[in-house]
Amino acid sequence: MKRSSYWIIQLKRAGAAAAAGVVLLLVVLLLLFSKEVAQGVAHGLTVCLEVVIPSLFCFIALSGLIMRTKLSSWMFKPVAGMVSRLYGVKRHHAAIVLLSMVGGYPVGAKLISDAVKDNELTQKEARRMLCFCVNSGPAFIIGSVGIPVFGSVRAGMMIFASHLIASFVIAQVTRKNRDTAPGCECPLAKQDFPSALVDAVQSAARSMTLICCFVLVFSAVNTILTQTGAVNLLCSSLSEIIPPELARSALFGVLEVTNGCLALSSRFGGTAVLLASGMTAFGGLCVHMQVKAILRGTGVKMGAFVLTRLGYTMVSVAVTAGLLFLFPDAVQTGAFAPGVSAQVSSATIPASIFLLILCVLLLLSAKKSVTIKKKDS
Repeated sequence: MKRSSYWIIQLKRAGAAAAAGVVLLLVVLLLLFSKEVAQGVAHGLTVCLEVVIPSLFCFIALSGLIMRTKLSSWMFKPVAGMVSRLYGVKRHHAAIVLLSMVGGYPVGAKLISDAVKDNELTQKEARRMLCFCVNSGPAFIIGSVGIPVFGSVRAGMMIFASHLIASFVIAQVTRKNRDTAPGCECPLAKQDFPSALVDAVQSAARSMTLICCFVLVFSAVNTILTQTGAVNLLCSSLSEIIPPELARSALFGVLEVTNGCLALSSRFGGTAVLLASGMTAFGGLCVHMQVKAILRGTGVKMGAFVLTRLGYTMVSVAVTAGLLFLFPDAVQTGAFAPGVSAQVSSATIPASIFLLILCVLLLLSAKKSVTIKKKDS
């Protein structure tokens, strides 16, 4: 027993020393490539402003508003029973499943985290739902991958459909009791609309800050790997298996999915679509860290999520391959002409309208609060 304890202590010391060495190496590399890292962070800021925030912020705020009010009860009432039976969740948790499908990576994790903190979801239920409620939304897949990279809405729709099927498959794999329908316990009391709106916007702002910070960190890591030659070395070693350009995109995608997808080229046709499907299904280490940070304080472990993410990715790629076989012209249809670059707009009409509505409602709720305080005084 003493001998085993000795080796455990030695392993912990070795791990601590290795971690300290990695941190020291990163500090040295940051000093050596400070200019390049600054450019990488600037690129990360551009990605946040043009891709991440437009496709996520409004929906995170809207989904939080829905879950905090009685909107979640009547909006999803017609399909709550069906989703409950198909995915093995309680009726009032069906909204989390549906919103995670269309919201984007951190929306599902955020809603699960909030539900656990509000005692509407147990840690066991949260661990299982996390496996199939962290999905890439259509706004990102179609608007930031399908159209800009492949010049095809159909390619983005195929990838999104593959994610939906993968989510359903993982829900069945993690489901223990397939015969008994889950209970329909009533959720906790909901907030009034003004309070829910303020809380939803504040929570969305905190979440977006966290998400963007991780994007900036991984953009800096991508820059360091590029400047040190590690990316070129790895790509050249894999050149016999996969073209260096695709290997480069895959490496970036494993770290941060947005940079990886934007680095793809439509000239590789179906292979690039399969790679985009795999990268967006896996989510990248950046998304995993975002989920970890969002779940902090809930006690929900990510072990099951990490284990099932590989199966989720494999199912998504397999389904995409089948859809490409059925629709081989998906990439070529609507492709951009040579010399024309796709631009991702940082502002959309629906997003702008929604932000204006939020501002008006926020001002009205603030005015109401001031009036109440004056009457009380």
